[in-house]
Amino acid sequence: LWSRTRSLRRDGDRSLSRRPAIRHTVDPRAEGRLDLITLVEEAQRGDHDAFAVLASGYIGRLDQTARLIVRDPELARDAVQDALFRAWRDLPRLRDPDRFEAWLFRLTTNACLDLLRRRRRRTPRPPRWSNPRDPRSQSARGE
Repeated sequence: LWSRTRSLRRDGDRSLSRRPAIRHTVDPRAEGRLDLITLVEEAQRGDHDAFAVLASGYIGRLDQTARLIVRDPELARDAVQDALFRAWRDLPRLRDPDRFEAWLFRLTTNACLDLLRRRRRRTPRPPRWSNPRDPRSQSARGE
């Protein structure tokens, strides 16, 4: 929010300038948002401690989200770890620090889906001839 105020320049010229209006707020969420944005910006500059504070604040909810998608606690932890790794790696490219939370949850969802895709690829399919009604499977068994 910007307000118009009169300011006195060093050279004595009084002109209208734009500067941020001072907000007197008691809303703890507003101050929390500022702290979050500050932490994200510090983490973007490579501050490991700031990223650790961010990650510890979301780890429980990220784990819950991953468990809902993957339905296995161990795989959910792996997905969250992968998402946090991706977040640290790609954090400098995050354009809007205010969208950090949504971005982090999207990374977690994508990590879960990638994990499920990899597992599906590795799961061996039963051979086609294992069907007991299939005559080819009976001849293969020598019956």
